[in-house]
Amino acid sequence: MINFNQAAENNKKPILAELKRILVEPGALLEIGSGSGQHVLYMAELLQDVIWQPTEMAVNLSALAHNLTSSRIHNILQPLELEVGKDWANGEYRYAYAANVLHIMSEKLLPSIFKELKEVVQAGGIAVFYGPFKYNGYFTTDSNKRFDEWLRKKYSEAGIRDIEMVLAEAHNSGFTFIEDIAMPANNQLLVFSRQ
Repeated sequence: MINFNQAAENNKKPILAELKRILVEPGALLEIGSGSGQHVLYMAELLQDVIWQPTEMAVNLSALAHNLTSSRIHNILQPLELEVGKDWANGEYRYAYAANVLHIMSEKLLPSIFKELKEVVQAGGIAVFYGPFKYNGYFTTDSNKRFDEWLRKKYSEAGIRDIEMVLAEAHNSGFTFIEDIAMPANNQLLVFSRQ
């Protein structure tokens, strides 16, 4: 599989365990930043009442499409181009999901991701974000601090986000914070409802 990601392989089972509890109604799900497609290929097969719309930035879209071509899973749609702050696909979704996206994209795009989600997630819909976060400006572990330093060296605008900033931007765009779930490897799963 092109662009195989070990972290995605490691976290797919614990994330799925929570999504089974959260995504209780049938509906369409917009996955922001599908990467190699490992999550959608694994989760769609086990959550068959959810129609998965994978997306990626233009530069990564062909690799994602290639990885999904062998799939015979009926509830995975053709991947679409999506770049936070630029291009978003049209559509209406009951759910949105993003794993390890907020700390890769620029902090200045936080308002944009929630503003765009407000346009495509239906009222009462759910948005879920997985990844590491800081609390009151502090890292939860030394390993997250080292990861943040590595991120900032590799991508100048990347970095672990303050959860307070994420919650504020979500609130500003009409999302209500529902839950902060502790996950393995010093990550969290944040759950929001679209009002």
